[in-house]
Amino acid sequence: MRAVRTPHCASERLIRAGMLTVSDLKSGIRRIWPAAAVMACLYLAYWLVMLLAENTVTPGDRLPVLYLTALFLAFCVPASVYGYVNDPSDGIGYAMLPLPVPIKFGVMMLVSAVLIPFGFYAVMHMLDCALALAGGGRGFQGMIWEPGGTDFCTFWSDFGKICLYQSVFILGNIALRKHKTAMTVLVMLAIHGVFIGMFQVDELSSGILYILYSFVAPACIWAASYLLFKRLQFC
Repeated sequence: MRAVRTPHCASERLIRAGMLTVSDLKSGIRRIWPAAAVMACLYLAYWLVMLLAENTVTPGDRLPVLYLTALFLAFCVPASVYGYVNDPSDGIGYAMLPLPVPIKFGVMMLVSAVLIPFGFYAVMHMLDCALALAGGGRGFQGMIWEPGGTDFCTFWSDFGKICLYQSVFILGNIALRKHKTAMTVLVMLAIHGVFIGMFQVDELSSGILYILYSFVAPACIWAASYLLFKRLQFC
């Protein structure tokens, strides 16, 4: 007997997942743009101070500042965009979405760990180029992609690090009810201090500790995030 087509078929789920991604992306941009504007203004102020002081900042000097600016903005994304998912009142509407938990979790990961952080990361690189052109060699000297700055591999490597850090903040957003970003920062600093301060993982070129810290730990965090998300009473 021919199977009856149901509304839960793969194609319809894919369409609904795409619609949810677009919807979450739009609402996420509305929620996060004030913080993004603040970070962009801070970077603009950095350029302005260097310009007025008649100092020149090379691409290699600007790259860490640009990276940290994008990283701090990314830290705010999970709590700003999906902070309501474990709220007793606001989480109900999210739970009633006609999509299974794995798809909703995948969309949340895509929007909060990849799309919005990447968008801001790319915009900051364009802002840096615009400021370098506006200064005419004063303030910011040279384009960010010139020798000593970023290149294709560095760009994607730094963005990959941002995505990995986001794993901790996605877990904190699901596990905590209040002060999500601040509490997650404290926990992450404590964990980072233990591994870097006590075990000096960053000085190891190989070994089990490096593998645990760099690969196993993020995978465990993703798994824990999914399990907590799945067990939310509003999902």
